[in-house]
Amino acid sequence: MQVRKLKEEIKNLKMQCAKADIQAIETAMMKLPLNQRLCVKTCFEAAKANGKHGVRYTTDWIYEYLLLRIKSKKVYNHLRRHNLMALPSADTLNNYMKTIKGCYGFQESTFRLLKEKMLKMELSDVRGALLLDEMKLSKAVAFNPSNLKVNGFTNLGQFTENNKKKKRGDHALVFMFQPFKGKWVQALGCFLSLGSASGTILNKLVTECIILVENTGFKIDVVSSDGASWNRNMWNKFGVTITQP
Repeated sequence: MQVRKLKEEIKNLKMQCAKADIQAIETAMMKLPLNQRLCVKTCFEAAKANGKHGVRYTTDWIYEYLLLRIKSKKVYNHLRRHNLMALPSADTLNNYMKTIKGCYGFQESTFRLLKEKMLKMELSDVRGALLLDEMKLSKAVAFNPSNLKVNGFTNLGQFTENNKKKKRGDHALVFMFQPFKGKWVQALGCFLSLGSASGTILNKLVTECIILVENTGFKIDVVSSDGASWNRNMWNKFGVTITQP
C-alpha cells in the first residue's frame, strides 16, 4: 500500500516538473520575436513526434517555409538535410500547393478574406491605393490535369470576347491594393490578354475592382498606372485629363 502511494506521489511530482518546464519555456519564448517563437515551438513539437511522419505543422509554419522553398530550393534542402530546422518534406509542401488554385479574374475568396481582415483593423488603416500594371509573356498553352482545362488562352473575366476561335494570351494584367499604413499588399486579380488590354476594357475592370474592394470595407483613394497609351485612353474614358485631374 505504501509502495503504491509513493509511486503515485512520484508520478505527480514528475507531472508538476513537466508543467514547470513548459511554463519556463513559454515564459522565455515570449521575449522572442513572433517568427522565432514559431520556430522554437515547432522544434519542440517535432521532438515529441514518433518519427518524421508524426510531425504536425501549423499553417503559418507551412506558408513561411513554402515561400523559402520558392525563393531557394538549395537553401531549403540544406536546412532540412542537416536538421537545422524542423521542415516538412517536398511532398507535404506540394500537397499544400495543390490546394492553392491559381486562376484569372477577380476571385470571390480574395474579397471575402479582405472583408474578414478589415473587421480586425482600425478605420485609419483601411485606406489605400489601387495599382495596375501589365507585363509581356511568352505565348503558351498547357493542360491542367487537376481541373481538366487548358490554360493560356485570353481571359478578361466577364469582359472576355466570346469568339469561337480562342486566342493565346501574351500579356498579364495585375491589380493590387496597397494601404497607406502598414507593410502588407494584396494582389486582387490577374487577367490574360492578347496584346495590352484596351482602354475600354481597363475602364470596366478598374470600375469593377473598386466596387469589389470597397464592398469589403477598404477604401481606394488613389488609382495608379504608368503612362502607356492604353492607360491614357482609360483615363480619358473616366474624364481625367492633364487639365482636369
